[in-house]
Amino acid sequence: MFIHDHLTMNLSLAQIASFINISPTYLCTLFKSQTGYTITDYIHLRRSVLAKKLILETILPLEEIAIRCGYNNYSYFCRQFKYHMKTSPVSFRKKHKRFIPDSE
Repeated sequence: MFIHDHLTMNLSLAQIASFINISPTYLCTLFKSQTGYTITDYIHLRRSVLAKKLILETILPLEEIAIRCGYNNYSYFCRQFKYHMKTSPVSFRKKHKRFIPDSE
């Protein structure tokens, strides 16, 4: 799926609609009716899932994880992660610290 393949990029509604050759308005309507999510919410959800995976499987700093997940603003990344995962990235990392390779 285009969104999954381009999660780390700055995705726009126009890009996604153009890729599947439909209007942005129709894309929004169709996507919401099929998934229950707006496109923006879905992108943030998938990015949060990717961030969760990176937090669990790497020792990368959270700021680097934010960038790798397509966020240019760390604060915005934290807000989105907390909204979708019901905990902050810092709290999530602390709670799952035992799963981080080579952690202190």
